Amino acid sequence: MEFKMSAVCFCKMLMHSFKYPQSTVNGLLISDRKEDKTVIISDCIPLYHNSHGLTPNMEIALHLISTYCKERNVSLIGYYQANKYFYDSTPDVFAQRIVDKMFEVNGDTILVMVRINNFGLPNVLSDKSNIDNAVHLYTCVDGKWKQKSGIVHENATKTLSAIQHLVYKKQVHMNIIDFDNHLDDVKCDWRNEDINEQINETISVN
Repeated sequence: MEFKMSAVCFCKMLMHSFKYPQSTVNGLLISDRKEDKTVIISDCIPLYHNSHGLTPNMEIALHLISTYCKERNVSLIGYYQANKYFYDSTPDVFAQRIVDKMFEVNGDTILVMVRINNFGLPNVLSDKSNIDNAVHLYTCVDGKWKQKSGIVHENATKTLSAIQHLVYKKQVHMNIIDFDNHLDDVKCDWRNEDINEQINETISVN
C-alpha cells in the first residue's frame, strides 16, 4: 500500500507545528478515497498542543471526529505528531498507543511524524526536495510500527508555493484551530474550513 498526501493536509500539519513549536502537537489524518493501491491522505484535524498524553481527551476527540467522518463518507487513516521544538521525530509511547487503537479498526492506519529539526523552517520553504524530508511515515508490520519509504505528495511544487505564501508571507498558521482551542472556546472551529479554502485557492493560482 502506498500513501499520497494532499497539499491541504501537509500545509495544515506544518501550520499546527509552526504555531506551537514549544509544544508537542498532534492530530488525525483523513482519507477521502483510494486510487488503485494508493491511499489519498486528503486532510487532517489538528487536535492538541496542551493536552498531549491525556488519553481521556484523545478518546473524546476520536469519538467526535469518527462521527464527523462517517457523516462525510471519509475515513480516519492515521495520526500525526510533531515533538516539541522538533527535537526528535521518534514516535513516543503515547503516539504508538493511539495508532495501535486506530489499527484495530482500520488495518491501513499510518503514523506520521513531522521532522523539521535537521534543516529548519527556512530550508523547508526554500526547496521542494525538503518537502519529502519533512515527515516520516510509519506503518504497522508484525505488530510493530516501522518506518516506511516517504509519502508521495500530490504536487510538491504547488505545496511548497502554498507554504511559502501562507506561512512565511501571510502567517496564516497563527489562525489554525485545534481541539484545545475549541475546548477553550466552542466558537473556534476545529474543522478549519477557511484555511482549507485559502490553501486550495493558493494552489489554484500557482
